[in-house]
Amino acid sequence: LSFPLPLPASPHPRPASARPLLRPAAGRKRNSPTELGMSASGAGPDKAGDSASGAGGEGKTKPKIRVARCCCGELRVTCEGDPIRVSVCHCYECQRRTGSAFGAQARYSKEKVKIVGGRKTYTRTGDSKNGKIHFNFCQKCGSTVYYYFDEFKDKAMDFLKDMIVVTLGAFADKDFPKPTMSVYDARAHSWSKITEADCTHYD
Repeated sequence: LSFPLPLPASPHPRPASARPLLRPAAGRKRNSPTELGMSASGAGPDKAGDSASGAGGEGKTKPKIRVARCCCGELRVTCEGDPIRVSVCHCYECQRRTGSAFGAQARYSKEKVKIVGGRKTYTRTGDSKNGKIHFNFCQKCGSTVYYYFDEFKDKAMDFLKDMIVVTLGAFADKDFPKPTMSVYDARAHSWSKITEADCTHYD
């Protein structure tokens, strides 16, 4: 996994000095990416994969609540609203971390996230050598549920400190929003590449 990653246009533009670290894959869709920020609060349903939404005051709809959790249920992350971005990463470190062909994750603002339960942290330097990634996993069953970034050499990327990235599989939700970005495609297994037309690709 690398950071920062370029994003489609959003209401949270990244600083002008920030530049994408990954080269767009040949022949793939290219956007004019801008980085987004993240944020939360509030308790959610008791079981991971559950979600809650409903009418609020004066006919307004409340933001959807999604809960991600580890295998044993000790570590839970409750997320309010839709993620800022859903992506997949084919880098070798994500393959090792997940034990799968790629990592899939959803980015939220810290203000929209509530974390409960015991956890331990594994920290490593990102592939870009620009900062640290802190992976948080359950101290009982070992499932990685979320991670975050800090210690950026490029201060233009400090806005990423306001984000929490939640592992997509921890939601156990087959209707979760699909990825709109795929990175490190050059390291992807031939059978695992995302082919959706609205997904932006980077090698």
